[in-house]
Amino acid sequence: MGKGFNTFMANPYWKRIYEEAPSAELKEYYRIRFDISPFVMGEKYRDRKAEARLKELPLTKEDIGYIRKNTGNNMAKQFYAKMMQKLTGEYEGWCLPAIAFQVEIWNPWYDPETNPR
Repeated sequence: MGKGFNTFMANPYWKRIYEEAPSAELKEYYRIRFDISPFVMGEKYRDRKAEARLKELPLTKEDIGYIRKNTGNNMAKQFYAKMMQKLTGEYEGWCLPAIAFQVEIWNPWYDPETNPR
């Protein structure tokens, strides 16, 4: 695991979010997203292998609910809520590729108690 993952895991909030993730797929999603975070790697950094893995990594309704609940970005919270409302009305047993979730991680130092967003 790379520098980004280690930076996020140094934060007790993100460490807890990662460790309590309800599925192995969601843990892998967080591992990849932490590693390719623009806050850690720089805005111009792109990892095409990581992006390809996110495209094929399926997240369930439970996973998406967990992401939404714990996101550090209010605009993402609203967007994911609308997306979930739409999808839950249309599909029974569905999943989404992890690439659909790109802005939920506010930054490696986010703490909802000291920096509510």
